[in-house]
Amino acid sequence: AGLGLEPLQCFVSGNMMSMQDFCYEWIDHRDEILAIAAIIREKRLQIARLIADSPVSHANYGGNVVPEIIGKDTFDQYYLPCYDEAAEILHRKGKLLGSHFDANCRLLAPSIAASGLDYIEAFTPAPDTDLTLAEARAAWKNKVLWLNFPSSWHLYPDQEVTRKTCQLLAKLEDFHGLIMGITEDIPQERHLDSCRAIMSGLEQFPYPPESAGRTEPGHAP
Repeated sequence: AGLGLEPLQCFVSGNMMSMQDFCYEWIDHRDEILAIAAIIREKRLQIARLIADSPVSHANYGGNVVPEIIGKDTFDQYYLPCYDEAAEILHRKGKLLGSHFDANCRLLAPSIAASGLDYIEAFTPAPDTDLTLAEARAAWKNKVLWLNFPSSWHLYPDQEVTRKTCQLLAKLEDFHGLIMGITEDIPQERHLDSCRAIMSGLEQFPYPPESAGRTEPGHAP
């Protein structure tokens, strides 16, 4: 399930205004922006309570945060509290909370580590961002990493895609709390071949038996 975008993110990547207009309004009319964001925040909590009582196992809360636009201070002040209060509601009912972080994450990594998020969905490792998979695993030890296979790698021949998949995994000490995913568009002509090549790489790294089973809130499997 999904709670929708974070209150401030509604202005950045929602349909209220353009990202550039948000930057102007954030400087010129911040009080008005925050007043609207406070209303959205309450609505998100209402959704969180509905999700907590539903049959679903996990939910995303926003994402697509661009640190070059938001910055660490604004993220810490206006994003983290939203994750934490929603996580508290969901954790009471055994649900997991995640967010969609597919941009550069190095600046925000310590803050994300301290958040109540259980998983990071769409994490895109280097070379497409500024954080490697090994660095992300070290920064977010108790969070599930739900990856986005680097989009630029889909353009390679099949054998190279398989090699790069192995190369990506080889930098990890273990594979606990790791999901390989694709959250961005694959070139049409590469859909089947690239996915098969990724699977060929994954098959060379068997999953440890202790990684199976349900994830408890706040703990990677």
